[in-house]
Amino acid sequence: MNRGWISLYRKLSDNKLWTSEPFTRGQAWVDLLLLANHKDNFIRVRGNRLDVKRGQVGWSQLSLSERWKWSRGKIRRFLNELETVQQIVQQKNTLSTLITIVNYEQYQSAVQQTVPQTDSRRTADGQQTDTNNNDNNGNNEKKEEKDKFDFSLLWNKYPNKAGKKEAERHFNASVKTEEDFTAIQKALKNYIEHKNLPQNSYKKWQNGSTWFNNWRDYENWEEPEFTGDPQGQEWF
Repeated sequence: MNRGWISLYRKLSDNKLWTSEPFTRGQAWVDLLLLANHKDNFIRVRGNRLDVKRGQVGWSQLSLSERWKWSRGKIRRFLNELETVQQIVQQKNTLSTLITIVNYEQYQSAVQQTVPQTDSRRTADGQQTDTNNNDNNGNNEKKEEKDKFDFSLLWNKYPNKAGKKEAERHFNASVKTEEDFTAIQKALKNYIEHKNLPQNSYKKWQNGSTWFNNWRDYENWEEPEFTGDPQGQEWF
């Protein structure tokens, strides 16, 4: 049996080479390891907070189906099989399904704690260098996560520029995952289309700070049926 470690950069999960074709089963398993939270955090699902712990994946089966280019049935069978062989645990609730990687620490714990002593002979200076590198990697990862969800891309499209500072604060508080970023782009598209309809044009655009605080209202927006004079009705 092969032993030892290789390092996989999390950025691999965003590489087009990684996601360009339907996933193999082995690739899907590695992808779950890449998508799992490396620290406790949370996501927003339909406006509700859902805690996602270290070693858990907060992706829905629908999102995994789109990412892996699999049918929903194949996703479900694959996850059930992983659960049967005790590689994952699925925790279903009214909001979503969390996937917990069993023995996550064995996959992601610090290498120097698990490799044989003969493979870990380092000077004190060498150990300090490793620690510094880990710190730098952590800082780089935080920067990449921040850059990944670019507030300015949405702000540049938003018509009412009032309250940018507060709008960005609301954005950073609510957009934590790829799912969130996709959802807020959809919500903005829905809102702009809604406001551009003739029956809604008389209403002012919400201040940027207001909309970015309540953007979930437009994530799954369905336009009410218009039956009369727009000036004589309230449209939301």
